[in-house]
Amino acid sequence: MKKYVLITDSCIDLPLEIVERYEMVVLPLSVNINGKEYKNYLDEREIKFKKFYDMLREKAKTSTSMATPNDFIETFEKYVEQGYDILSISFSSNLSGTYNSSLIAKAELEEKYPDNKIITIDSLCASMGQGLLLTYAGKLREEGKSIDEVAAWVEENKLNICHLFTVGDLNHLRRGGRLSYSKALIAQVLRIKPVLHVNKEGKLV
Repeated sequence: MKKYVLITDSCIDLPLEIVERYEMVVLPLSVNINGKEYKNYLDEREIKFKKFYDMLREKAKTSTSMATPNDFIETFEKYVEQGYDILSISFSSNLSGTYNSSLIAKAELEEKYPDNKIITIDSLCASMGQGLLLTYAGKLREEGKSIDEVAAWVEENKLNICHLFTVGDLNHLRRGGRLSYSKALIAQVLRIKPVLHVNKEGKLV
């Protein structure tokens, strides 16, 4: 069986020990805080998670940005040149453009490396939901499952992930376009902290 690598992005929110245990390759997304950009590395090399959340509570001006097509091209190419196939599982396409970036990279590199298989999957998940898919994918690979078998399992099971969560401040979701102004305003006025979830289309509702 040809060897393959699991590639994902830093939205997985997994402990570093699990990432290392299953040898996942994690592309960092970026966060901009008060005009300064940081890469969201899971080893916290650029910004500590505690500092990030403290700054959010202090009402820092924040925004996020996706992994770019070039990020994926560089990462995919690094591994296909070593003889690996690629299984890339990305943050929901309805919450980020990261998955589309992976598709662009796939299209470009498949022509250049026709003997290497590159599979890109839209997880339709976020945070630990996406992280669970990657963890199971890592376990299946460890058990000797092929890239096609693991990809099929992920596609078959990704809609079985149930995300339920709440947030302390809805303004971040509103500014990011994940929540309408009217819904955020009503919740704030009534002091409601709604329970949110990710639906079958990978959208926040």
